Amino acid sequence: MLTEMIVALREALGELAAAVTTFVPRLGVAVGIVVLGWVIARAAAWVVRQGLSLVPVDRLSERVALAEALRLAELPPTSRLLAGATFWCAWLTFVAQAVETMQLPGLEHARADLFAFLVQIARASLIVVIGVFASHVLWKATLLAAFNAGLPSARLMATALRASACLVIAGLVAEGETIIDRIYHLDRGYERLEEK
Repeated sequence: MLTEMIVALREALGELAAAVTTFVPRLGVAVGIVVLGWVIARAAAWVVRQGLSLVPVDRLSERVALAEALRLAELPPTSRLLAGATFWCAWLTFVAQAVETMQLPGLEHARADLFAFLVQIARASLIVVIGVFASHVLWKATLLAAFNAGLPSARLMATALRASACLVIAGLVAEGETIIDRIYHLDRGYERLEEK
């Protein structure tokens, strides 16, 4: 009986030693991937920030009132926010690869789930950015078209702050009387505009 216990203990210790000898190198590689990923992610964030400094992104975000929204939300300026998002997306990609390198049971699908999440974040960010810039361009184009077209009076409905301001100005340049419904949107950004 004692012999059987010694044999079982020897087998268990052998299996433990084999598991440790396969796990430690994987752990070393995973740590190396995470560190390398951090360096590459910092470099990518720096490149994005430098690239955005060449394009007046922060000034443009001031013009479209995005900077004010970021300040109210206590977030950094647009260029720092985009550089930070670049860092986290890049670094999390390396972390996911490191976790997969460890070959831990139960984490086979973690990398695929993380990549699917990052794709959704990128899509949502792109939609927000395109929406802000498109709205900035469209309200100016609408105002210019209304001014140049010499529109007759109309009944309009305001739906948002910038759109409401655009409709007021378009109504001022139109001939005759223009009625704008739901003008309360203007009070969020332009207090007592009717008095000015």
